[in-house]
Amino acid sequence: YNGFNSGFFSPSTIVVSLQNGMGNVEILREQLQGESHLMPVFQGLTYTGVSRPEEYMAQINGLGKTFVGIPNPQENHEMLLTKDVSGILEELASRLDVTFTDGIDSMMWTKLLVNTIINPITSLLDLPNGSVATEKRFQGILSSACKEFEKVARKEKVDLQLGDETAAEFVIRVATNTNSNISSMLNDVREGNQTEASSASWD
Repeated sequence: YNGFNSGFFSPSTIVVSLQNGMGNVEILREQLQGESHLMPVFQGLTYTGVSRPEEYMAQINGLGKTFVGIPNPQENHEMLLTKDVSGILEELASRLDVTFTDGIDSMMWTKLLVNTIINPITSLLDLPNGSVATEKRFQGILSSACKEFEKVARKEKVDLQLGDETAAEFVIRVATNTNSNISSMLNDVREGNQTEASSASWD
């Protein structure tokens, strides 16, 4: 982020971050502090998988829902519940498969769990997602990393959305369901782009 052109914004502007990793909303808030008329920043999260097989071409590998919510803590977030903002969100949901949620923080952490396990393993060894679930050599590091992640989440008082599964079981199920997918980090490595490692680790 290198600053924003205030001419792009109006009193009705809503800013939504739709990026992988953590800390994006905080960076946007800091950059937008001078825009006092702006609504606070929404956090978006999507489960649609996309790869770029060629330059200027995007390939959808799996359609999933997109969620938008109010990350906490956030000053004046009650203003986001006004009728005007609700109307804008309803219009967005009518055009795209978008759901407004009050549990976006928990959802972000749960997706981060998956990304921090699957992405590094697949990108370092140039393997599809399913290898994390099927190859026994990864089970030790997967189990240890998931336990460490759960400890951090508990310390931060975040409830992961795992249902009745453990973190490891949840990650294995996601890896199995996305068996042939290439993780975003591996895709970046293959294309020689900067990866999202720093964003996924708050670096």
